[in-house]
Amino acid sequence: EQAVQLRQRVEAANEEAMYALREIMASPGMRIGAVSSALLCVVSLIAGTGLFLLEGWAKVLVFLQVGLLLLYRLLDLTLFMPEQKQISEVILRHHKVFVDVGLTDLATHEQIRQGMQTLHAVQPWIRILISLAWGSFVIWFFRRPSVKAQFVSGRQ
Repeated sequence: EQAVQLRQRVEAANEEAMYALREIMASPGMRIGAVSSALLCVVSLIAGTGLFLLEGWAKVLVFLQVGLLLLYRLLDLTLFMPEQKQISEVILRHHKVFVDVGLTDLATHEQIRQGMQTLHAVQPWIRILISLAWGSFVIWFFRRPSVKAQFVSGRQ
């Protein structure tokens, strides 16, 4: 009977967590993030195709894509981060049920909590730094005279 109660408690926690996650995923910030990410992918795909064909407009599109990527990273910091933290809170509440029923210990729960805090503090800045490095490389690469010459000769 105790096993049945434990299972019911875990199942109730699962349902609560899934409901909370659905609510978070339906929030405006997450929707904007999904649309922004899809738009960035489409722009990247079009730019990549144009670059492969040595089209001059593709270089401009790549510069636009870099700008959009940096904007997306800034939105990540301001708009999407609260929802990501909410998701972590739901996960931690759900994991606490496993501690309460004895399936894991409190020390493990605390390690997970600290790991999530570190992730939220560091991850957005790492993404921004990588995006800045990528953007700098793209600008440097496409401004090189030999690359410019390829795009000029590619049109002829």
